Parts: sequence; structure tokens; C-alpha cells
Amino acid sequence: MLPILNDIRRLVIIKFQDGWSQTKIAMDLNISRHGVQIILTKFQQYKTLEDLQKSGRLRRNDDRYERLLIRDARCHPKKTACELQIDWSSSKQTSMSTVKNILRKYGVLGRIAAMEPFLNERHVCSRLNWCKAYSKVDSSSLTLTSETNPIFLYLKSNCF
Repeated sequence: MLPILNDIRRLVIIKFQDGWSQTKIAMDLNISRHGVQIILTKFQQYKTLEDLQKSGRLRRNDDRYERLLIRDARCHPKKTACELQIDWSSSKQTSMSTVKNILRKYGVLGRIAAMEPFLNERHVCSRLNWCKAYSKVDSSSLTLTSETNPIFLYLKSNCF
């Protein structure tokens, strides 16, 4: 919901003091009747049209610091939230949950780079047996040629 500007608030007060009803003011200025009522009660209670100070704790980090964090996260997509928290140089110390909430707010998710697991010996043997069964062995250069791509055998290090 968009805030009502001070010019419209002044018009509401002027029209109410001229004798207009809340419904007519709302229809004329194209705002809700409840909005007109709130403006009038605030003016009668505090004698001002300006926004009042909000209750509650102030934010620790402003939008500028959040943009710096997001820029760092997008430049280095492999960094975890913990590493971003350490690198993020704000004047006040922030918690891990604050960093994660800011990342989630801007749609930067998944801060852990996943690694594919290594092959164990059973998988290596089964792949080698499959290659030997379905390929032609060239005895001169220890290369298995398959229909898709060649697989080079290095006997000393047992690597493919």
C-alpha cells in the first residue's frame, strides 16, 4: 500500500474544516474513507501532518550494506554464508541468520557448492570391465576405443 503524500493530507484537513464529510473527501481525493479517518484522528491528536517516529528497534544494516553483501555473493557464487559474513565489512557485527535472511530476501540461495563423489574401486573395475567387453582394444597404445570416446589406460597410477 502506497503512503499518502503530505499534500493530500493537507487537502483532507482543509476540506474537513470546510464542512465536507469523510465519505465526500474520500471520493473526491480517490482515497479510502478509512484513510481519511486516520489522517483526521492523527491531526486532532498530534496537531501535525508529518509521519511520526515509528516504534520498534531500528535496522542494524541499511540498504547500502545489503547491496554490498549481495554484490559480493553474486561475484563469488561458491562462497558460503559463513565466508560472506566474515568478508562483509560492516561497522557492526552481524549474525549468520541476518546474512542468510538478507541473501534469501534478494533471491540468492544455495550457498554450498556440491561436489560429485569420487569413484570407489568397485565402480572403477565395473567401468573397466564394461569398456573391455564393448570395445576394441588397440594393443599398440593401451587405448580403449568406444563408440563415443577413447578411454586412456594408465597402468602405473590406475587412473582413467
